[in-house]
Amino acid sequence: MQATLRTLYRRLNTGADSATLHAKTARLLRGLYFVASGEGANMFAHKREYHRRRAAMEKQFLAEGQRASGLLRANRCPSCEGTRVRQRFANPVGFQFSICAEDGTVYMDPVPTEAALTLLYNDEAQTFNHLARRVPHATNHDDVEALLRWVPDELRGGRLLDVGCALGGFLLALSATNEFEAEGVELSEAAAARARGAGLRVRAGRLEDIAEDHQFSVITMLQVIEHIVEPRSALEQCRRLLKAGGMLYLNTPAVDSGSFRFLERRHIHVSSFGHVSLFTRRSLDALASGCGFRVLAHEYTGGRDLTLHDVITLALSRERFSHRMALYNGRLAQLGNALEETPLRKLPEWLGSGGDQSYQRAALVAV
Repeated sequence: MQATLRTLYRRLNTGADSATLHAKTARLLRGLYFVASGEGANMFAHKREYHRRRAAMEKQFLAEGQRASGLLRANRCPSCEGTRVRQRFANPVGFQFSICAEDGTVYMDPVPTEAALTLLYNDEAQTFNHLARRVPHATNHDDVEALLRWVPDELRGGRLLDVGCALGGFLLALSATNEFEAEGVELSEAAAARARGAGLRVRAGRLEDIAEDHQFSVITMLQVIEHIVEPRSALEQCRRLLKAGGMLYLNTPAVDSGSFRFLERRHIHVSSFGHVSLFTRRSLDALASGCGFRVLAHEYTGGRDLTLHDVITLALSRERFSHRMALYNGRLAQLGNALEETPLRKLPEWLGSGGDQSYQRAALVAV
């Protein structure tokens, strides 16, 4: 049984069967393989150590931010640019967040300056996160499937830029389709170097560093825009680099989910310094249209953030609640993910937890 699951998993992880197997079946088989084999335990041990280092570095940063100028600055809603606040809260580490009274956007305020974010994304914890991982491998198969489902035929075969490509997992998965001439840009020098070592075309730097004569048919930003203090500027930069009629594909958290309303400061989406701009569907649409894009397609996606484990632990002690991912138990997390592809995924909703999907993806066309 384990050998069969391993074979199926490896075939799925190359993307070879992504066009013939239903995406939910693929995710279920991957999850069952992880549970049966225990593979992924090293990944969770790595995550546990990374987040230990990450929390220590963040606490040190916040302490220095209280004493030094130039590390933190006041912020406003990244979607409507308003300053009216419906609610404020602090995450467990101590970063402060505001919820926009106009459109529900969640944003960090005060927020690290661009210079401070560059240091945070290249500090000891982040470097450990990239260098301690195994060889880069294909990931984000669902995003590949959604991109190919939405991209207009006239854009296929063109140049594609993946912004914030990390180790290049999406680029590796996309390469199996032979649909685009793809490359990436990544802020972390350590991650960019690992991606280049895997044979990918990846430059270290920012979107702003790319010259305007480098035009692309498609730009992708997978769980990136939530890390950007000025997402309006980032979308305008994407618009600058896209050909007329080009497409921008986004995948980002959705804070109009039931799980965010229920968990709020305990939600994994606001657990560290990294997520500074979090959108509802309404505010993401408004941001896109204000930057010269038309929304071609939109859908909510991702595993539900409240599963059986979360419902039970919340019932036992809400104040001491830990999201299942915070436990870093590989088999438990993967079993929870596998159950998300069965009718049991509805149980948190039946129990009144509002455990709906908390990610969203959208295809935007430059107009």
